[in-house]
Formats: sequence, C-alpha cells, structure tokens
Amino acid sequence: MTRNLDRYAWTGADTKRNASVLLMLGAAVLLTGDAWAQQIFNSQSTGADGPLSFVGCSDVEWDPDADGLDLDGDRVFHFTTIDVPAGCTVRLHTAKLGQQPITWLATGAVVINGIVELSGFPGHTNALGSIRTPALPGPGGFAGGLGTVNGIGIATDGFGPGAGRTVCPSSGAGAGYLTDGTEIHCGGDTPGGPAYGNLFLLPLIGGSGGSGDGNGGGGGAGGGAIMIASSESIAVNSGGAIRANGGGGGSGGGGGSGGAIRLLAPVVSGGGSILVDGGRGGRSNFRGNGSAGRVRVESLDHQFTGGRTSGALFVTLAPTTVLFGGNVSAFPTVRVKSVTWTDPNGDQFTVDVPEAPTGGFTPADVTINSIVDALIELEAMNVPEGTPVTVEVHSESLGTQAYVSSGLTGTDALRTASVTATIDPGFNSVTVRATFP
Repeated sequence: MTRNLDRYAWTGADTKRNASVLLMLGAAVLLTGDAWAQQIFNSQSTGADGPLSFVGCSDVEWDPDADGLDLDGDRVFHFTTIDVPAGCTVRLHTAKLGQQPITWLATGAVVINGIVELSGFPGHTNALGSIRTPALPGPGGFAGGLGTVNGIGIATDGFGPGAGRTVCPSSGAGAGYLTDGTEIHCGGDTPGGPAYGNLFLLPLIGGSGGSGDGNGGGGGAGGGAIMIASSESIAVNSGGAIRANGGGGGSGGGGGSGGAIRLLAPVVSGGGSILVDGGRGGRSNFRGNGSAGRVRVESLDHQFTGGRTSGALFVTLAPTTVLFGGNVSAFPTVRVKSVTWTDPNGDQFTVDVPEAPTGGFTPADVTINSIVDALIELEAMNVPEGTPVTVEVHSESLGTQAYVSSGLTGTDALRTASVTATIDPGFNSVTVRATFP
C-alpha cells in the first residue's frame, strides 16, 4: 500500500442481529423524540465540542485547531448539533486538517442545507508556467502524481492503495477505489489503479491519486473521507450536498478516485446530494478516469430522495454497529520534519518544515539560498519498522531525482529516517512516500 506525504477484516451482520433490531423497534414505539433515537442508536458523541454552526458563512475553510478543537489530533469531533446553512460552502482541506479522515459525531440533529466539500484538487496542466506540484486530496485521501511541464520532468505514480501507475508515457492512469480506474491506451489496453476497501467503510479511507502523464499534466487527487453520525437525525436537504469527488487529470493526467462518505442516524432525509464521483482523465478519449468512491448510509428510516453516486449503499442501522475499524489514531503518515544544510561560507542552517506544508512557492515552505546537499530528516507514524522512504525532489528546471532512505526505526508512535538530497537552483517541490503491505 502506498501512503502519500505525509488501513482489517469485517464480517456482515447475521440474522440474529437483524432480529434484535426488529425487537428493539417494537419496544421503542412507546418512546418519542430524542428518547426514541437514543434508545435505537448512540453516535458516541460526548457533546464536548458544543454545536458546530456555520451560520453567516458564504465560503469558509474550516480550521478546528484555530478554535481549540480536537486537542488530541485524531480528527474525531464531538458536537451537540451541526448546522451548515444554505449558501454556505464548508471546505475541508488537508492544509488545515492534515491527512486523517474526518469524523463528526453529534448528540442532536445534523442539518446540511449548504455544501460540505472534501473533493480532491485537479492535476497541474502542461502549460508553460504551470506549477509542477502534486494535486492535494481531501482529508483521508491521497495526492495525485506529477506529469511534465513544458517538457521538464518525468511522470510519477499517484499515491494511495488504488493509485494510477505510470505504465506508459502516452497518458495518465485513473485511480481505483469502488472499481478499477479506467483503462489507458498503451499499445494495448492497460488497467488503471486497482479497487480496494470494503462495503462497510471499515476502516474509513479516502480516494487515491491518478498518475501523471509523460507528455504533460499531473494526476488528480483523491476525494477525502468523512463519517457523520447523529443520535437523532441527518438531513441533506435540497440545495445541500456532501461532496468527496476525485480531482480531474490535468492535460493528459489520470483522474483521482472519489472518496468515502458514511452517514449513520435513526433518520436520514433530504433531497440534496451525496457525491463521490471519480475525476475525469485529462485526455479527450474517455480514458484514464478515476473510479467512483464509496458511500454507505445507515438508518432505520430512509427518507433521503436526493442524488447520489452510483453504487451508494443504503442499509439498516444496527444499534450495535461498529463505528471505527480499529484505532483512529493509527492512520499511517510520513512527513519531512526538517532540512539541514551548510552554505558556501560554512554556516549551518536547520529549518523545521510546517506540519501542514503548502507545497507551493508563494511563499516556499523552506528557502535555501545556494545549491547544496541537504540532510532531510523524516518522521513517520504507524508505518512498519524497517520500511524505507522514497524522497523525490522535483526541480522546475532539471527534472526529478529520487533518494531512498534506510529503513525507519523507532516505535509505531514515531519512527525516523533521513536522506541526503541535492537541491537544485530554482523552485523545487518534494514528495515522500512509504510503500508497505
């Protein structure tokens, strides 16, 4: 499995469990309102984070850290109610939230009249002046691969378990998830990235990135992953939407796959949209498209009549349903911690890299004022002992060089490794990936 910069077997419910649901329904008819809902399903929200309300917003990039939420960093939030009003778009970006999937738990009603957006970004184009950096995914998803720009650089694979692969230079490959990514033409038909995951969305995981194109253009990023659970109800009303679509390929890049949306409540209603569409490939011949993602809606009273991506599952909510497929804090990540170099005058500098780097150039995350060999210190969490990390330095003028670290050492909570890489003149972007079963 490939992890970007920076998942457990499950068996289905048996007939005895289904029978117990029917018995609970019969016993619950004497209860009303919140008491009925709580008897049937408990979202496990403590309510400690209070209400989540975006009243008055038009377009906001949600930054829970700025509001003092989620101090343990597991991206599981405990709300009382959730309100996304009409006309408001709430964007969940890795730049603010990191790479883990998002979980919103609520004791009361969740009402979405606006847009909750976790879609992956499109790949870069081949146009002169286009910035050759990986397309960023939604939280819980994976980045797109790089293509060439104006003949500079080489195509790279996308990221994630369903990543599109650079099997030929003629066009980027679409990423898989619900199904394989669509085929690309490579002197014959070659499949895109493979399908993965399971219908229970345990563990919760987002979409993968499409590969770049050797003739120009980057792969689209995967859609993010979100679970919303309410002890009372979830309404995605007309005009409202939850979207975790894959990003489109740039120029000839492959499309990213759609992400994952899981909703759990006694009642799920509304005429809005629940979308995890795959990103379109950058070619005009309908090849290199990313797969759709996965949607699972669990309720006792299905009142949702809106649009949804093909393949979405609507199933009966069990009172003892499993919310989390393991430790949510065990999401694997790998990142650049710091960069150290010595300038021509013999002076040594060490710069810590932001935990959520922008990957852009205005401003750059790290500025080095000379051509140097730099020591790149790496940190990883929940990646197996001994796994090597590949560091790719993508120069805007000289192309791509790959450096492989020794195996990671330490504990699951923190493993480290390092590589020495040459930093060329001009703008450079750096990607890191760890691949393991």
